[in-house]
Amino acid sequence: MLDEFTARLEYLFLSPDELEWVSDFDKLLDQWQLEACQRLLGAAKRRADARTNWIQQIKRCEGRYFLQLGQWNRAETAYREALTLFEDDDPNAVFEIASDLGLVQRLRGELKRARHNHQLCLSLAETFQWDDRAAECHIQLGLDYEMGGHLRLAVWHLHQAERRFQKLADTYKLVLARKALALVLIRQGQLAPAKALLQEILPTIIAAHELFHEGHIYGNLGNIAVYENDYQTAVRYYQQALERFYALGVVLEICGVLNNLAAVAYSQGEFEQARAYYEQSLLRAREIGSLSDERNVLANLSLLALAEGDYTAAMRWCGDALRVNRKLGDKQMAMRLRWRQVRLWLLQHLERLRAKQQFDS
Repeated sequence: MLDEFTARLEYLFLSPDELEWVSDFDKLLDQWQLEACQRLLGAAKRRADARTNWIQQIKRCEGRYFLQLGQWNRAETAYREALTLFEDDDPNAVFEIASDLGLVQRLRGELKRARHNHQLCLSLAETFQWDDRAAECHIQLGLDYEMGGHLRLAVWHLHQAERRFQKLADTYKLVLARKALALVLIRQGQLAPAKALLQEILPTIIAAHELFHEGHIYGNLGNIAVYENDYQTAVRYYQQALERFYALGVVLEICGVLNNLAAVAYSQGEFEQARAYYEQSLLRAREIGSLSDERNVLANLSLLALAEGDYTAAMRWCGDALRVNRKLGDKQMAMRLRWRQVRLWLLQHLERLRAKQQFDS
């Protein structure tokens, strides 16, 4: 029965055309059909002995799969293995893998390495006159610099992306470049221009029926409302974002919005509501195996327990976050969590001293 199922699965999902089944894999992954992705990769591996040229694509697909799950170390390992398997004269493969590696490194906070890979991609795109890819590289570099706090460089790269997409008459990608620019404006504290830009591009995104980007725009509008201390508006925007992400079934984005709703509840002193949102987010992060989201929620639960004065629970959540973070290899977050552990240990020690003094008196 199992063999019959496997054969049927291979027939349904695995085309003998390498590019076709890789495209099918990408579509399944974008839809978070992780079990189907695993089965397709398994079927591809079983056929790889007869088609050795598939192995590099299998490794690249594994890299994408682990990246989607937030398992950055495993993603980087798979990508590097793929890179060694592709021929040196295949610039397309080098571009795609280096671009994804840059994304992994940005997520891990290794921004110099991320910029190096995205700069390599930009050089390749300019060498081979891939104008659309060059514009996309400028977006990635803009996001790299934005995360590192180099906001002027971020703006410069995003304006470069804007100009290139305007030259290509690619209205949709131009909108995506401006969406990234809005993030930088928010970081710069230019909330009114950021809000105006997001509201300007929103109709184009809605007309394109792009629920994913639409959800992100509502989420960013919610973030602006939080900065303006307009929590009621923020919750409304976050709920709109959540509706779109639920419709798509994109669990990673759902986790992010639930965390934002928890943060709003936390800032208003509604700790029980905040805990409920965090617990929903933690459940979904574990459901899809997203280590980065699991780590972030555990760290937030630690802060929540700290605000409630429950130092023991805060220490436990912080330790759990640190254990998950070890699998991710995020050195900056590890330092932050260890420092929090030291702070919590001192608070616990002071609490015991006060209790002892009260008992003695």
